[in-house]
Amino acid sequence: MSLSASPQHRRAGFTLTEVMVVLLIISVLSTVSFYIYANSRKDAEVLASAEKIRTVLSYARTRAISNALGLNTAVTFDLTNQEVWVDDMVDLADLVRTPKVFGLADWPPDVRITGVTIGTITYTAAKHRVYFRPDGTCPFVIIDLINIHAPGNAYQIRMVPNSADTQLIGKSSSQ
Repeated sequence: MSLSASPQHRRAGFTLTEVMVVLLIISVLSTVSFYIYANSRKDAEVLASAEKIRTVLSYARTRAISNALGLNTAVTFDLTNQEVWVDDMVDLADLVRTPKVFGLADWPPDVRITGVTIGTITYTAAKHRVYFRPDGTCPFVIIDLINIHAPGNAYQIRMVPNSADTQLIGKSSSQ
């Protein structure tokens, strides 16, 4: 007589070890997928904000070119309050003719503009303007954006003088 159970008398089901291994695999997979989802959402917020700023820059350039009075148009970056808007200017002496013609709404609270480089000077606080002349030209501009909860998720917008093109350069912590 054998001590092992015959196949007919064996109980159907899973052992505790098998159930624990399956639960461990499920928990590891869900943790990894949650991290990937959260990181991609943060990256998407910064990318969407960068695209909004590109739209504002393009709008300001178009407005300056189409302005019948030959006035400059400026994009104002308020780095203290994290606001961006377009002003019609009288001249380069900071005299605003039409304030806040166009601005950004629904700015994500986790996204920050950390710096604006105009020409060769980088600003990290206060208000600074990028001027578009009636011929559409502007100085060399770099705008840096990050998600404060994932600083590796950063984007940089570059606008080259005498060009209608803006470059969007991304650096994501998931890369």
